[in-house]
Amino acid sequence: AGLIAKKSQEMHSKIAANMQVRAKILAQRTDLDPEIAGRAIKKGIGDFTEAFTQKGGTLYDKLDEFVKADAPVGLQNTIATLDKLTAIVPGAEKTSAALTNKNLAAVADAVRADTAGSGQMPYGVVKALRSKLGRMMTSTSLTDDLPRAEVKQLYAALTSDMETTARAVGPEAEKALSRANQYWQAGMTRIDDVLDPLVSKDIPEKVFKSLESGGKEGATQIRAVMRSLPDEERRIVVGTIITRLGKAAPGAQDEAGGLFDLNRFLTQWNSMSPRTRDAIFDNDPGTREALDRVARIA
Repeated sequence: AGLIAKKSQEMHSKIAANMQVRAKILAQRTDLDPEIAGRAIKKGIGDFTEAFTQKGGTLYDKLDEFVKADAPVGLQNTIATLDKLTAIVPGAEKTSAALTNKNLAAVADAVRADTAGSGQMPYGVVKALRSKLGRMMTSTSLTDDLPRAEVKQLYAALTSDMETTARAVGPEAEKALSRANQYWQAGMTRIDDVLDPLVSKDIPEKVFKSLESGGKEGATQIRAVMRSLPDEERRIVVGTIITRLGKAAPGAQDEAGGLFDLNRFLTQWNSMSPRTRDAIFDNDPGTREALDRVARIA
């Protein structure tokens, strides 16, 4: 029995050491923990939103080939949206005015002043204004000075007004705008539904643990995050996940906190759906194969 127990412990130690080495080689760093991984996620998502905004701008720039900068754009939808968002309720004038966002009311007044009663602005100006709103929507530091939900409504209204102008110019202009809109809408859905709720957590450890726990519930969140991270940050996250697979429970740990438990590894591995494992490890097939072997051993 003693010999069997000794052999079992040796196997556990070798597997644990191999997993740690593989994780550090993959991540190309030795200091892997939830804080480091959380910072990598926040940085990677920040880089993604910046690249997304730039590419979206490039796609919208394609429309410049068909619509002149001084072409008039009617702002019917934009003005109607601002009127709706800043409307005064009859009989509760002071209350409704107090509930209206002051910055939004200032925007409504500014639009009316800039259009000088014509309800129109040059295409180049409208495009610049919408780009500014787009940067606000993708910023993770957006404050309550102008609520995000209302910024989205304004962006959609400006887009609708630009579509009216593009349709009047011709099918090529409408096609270019439609392609840019589809790209933008898909990216904003990912940011709003998955990325922003994740990075809104201030503490890096909470960012990583939220991703880690979300991966056990399903692949949607972790797939979206992994696809958004640059390669360097993605490798850090994957390496950190590997170091935590099979880590013995606190009650069974040593002082260094590095004991490996094969049974716990199997439990955690099986708690991930096959799609979740694909989302995490598909870019590193050798790592996936190694972890599958560990699961078979367990």
